[in-house]
Amino acid sequence: MNLSASTGSLVAITIERYRAICLPFTPPLSKFQAKLIIAIVSMASFLVALPEVGAYKLGQPFGCTEQFPSVQLRKAYSLLLFLACYLLPLLFIAPAYTRMILRLWHDRDDFPSGGVTEDPKSHKRKRNVLKMMVSVVVCYAICMLPTYALFLWLDFGLTGNTPSYFFTLLSFTQIMNFFNSCVNPIIYWCLSEQFSKEFRKLLGCNKFNNFTRHHSSTTSSEPNVHSNVNHNTVPTKV
Repeated sequence: MNLSASTGSLVAITIERYRAICLPFTPPLSKFQAKLIIAIVSMASFLVALPEVGAYKLGQPFGCTEQFPSVQLRKAYSLLLFLACYLLPLLFIAPAYTRMILRLWHDRDDFPSGGVTEDPKSHKRKRNVLKMMVSVVVCYAICMLPTYALFLWLDFGLTGNTPSYFFTLLSFTQIMNFFNSCVNPIIYWCLSEQFSKEFRKLLGCNKFNNFTRHHSSTTSSEPNVHSNVNHNTVPTKV
């Protein structure tokens, strides 16, 4: 379910970014519409994962294995997951981001001659968000591909018993899945000023920085006692 939910989230964010960049005069999504999209993505992810949940049975070697009623159903489900959760979304996302990149590039070239210009800060913010989302999509495509490729190989290319190294490969694909989830906050931190600002606030870094600046300003404003000492006087012994 987490894989399909990640894919649905990327598709929803892509649509939102496309509306903001390529269709700037369309009204932004309301809170109700955003909540509705989240609910649709969650429900669709649950429905996609439902057949796999029903196929889980207790067994060796990990205590829980997939046991579909027939091999054909297992193959059909694996192919459905690959198409619905990987290939088709990427075929939609890639042209959308290509169109957005071309739109921003043409807007940059049209700024000097256009009668109405966009705020440079807003344009820069859009470019940074676009870079961030392209990085997230590329990372997702690379990290998720081994998982789908492994199960397609298991269902369509492997004959006979499952080899012993299959579970080593399965562990590797799971690590790649976790890596994709772990690297996303790093991408957001590096390319999203708003995310890094809010994250520093959550960690209390802003309070530390404010304390440091206040302490430095207080120290610099204190009078230099040593500079006011009259060097012609001789200290007396008491």
